[in-house]
Amino acid sequence: MENKKVDLLSYLPPVVQDFEEIKQIMNTESAEFNLLVKEYHNLLCDQFVHEATENGLSRWERILKINPKPTDTLESRRWEILNRLNIKIPYTFKMLKNKLYALYGDDYTIKLISDIYTIRIRLPPVSDSELRSTFNMVSVISPANMIIDIAIDENLETKERKFIL
Repeated sequence: MENKKVDLLSYLPPVVQDFEEIKQIMNTESAEFNLLVKEYHNLLCDQFVHEATENGLSRWERILKINPKPTDTLESRRWEILNRLNIKIPYTFKMLKNKLYALYGDDYTIKLISDIYTIRIRLPPVSDSELRSTFNMVSVISPANMIIDIAIDENLETKERKFIL
């Protein structure tokens, strides 16, 4: 898209293309359109950190309150922005519930017991590896001071496999 050049004269009917005034007007307008196409391409690139221009990186740095050094390269600035974005992933209780719903539908219960810093999750009958995988996911998402009490629902299965962190 960046290499595409706009030639407005080619859009006119052949009868009009031969007039010198029209040629001059279209050449002038084509140059302006080419600048517009370049800026549009840069604007699209600035939406993605990996493709961002100097202007786009500066904007991301303002948003994330990063003060780059004058000696930083564009690649080091990109890395810092991506690192900062990955650190600030918003893990919430609602997001945890949505993840569990995506895995188990309505066949799970979750309760936050704030006075004893515990997240209690009861799952339908699942394999040990699935239970361990779910426990690992919850332990990454939940705050470090929370106890994760995850087990098979007693009403659905008598054998309870429990992991407490």
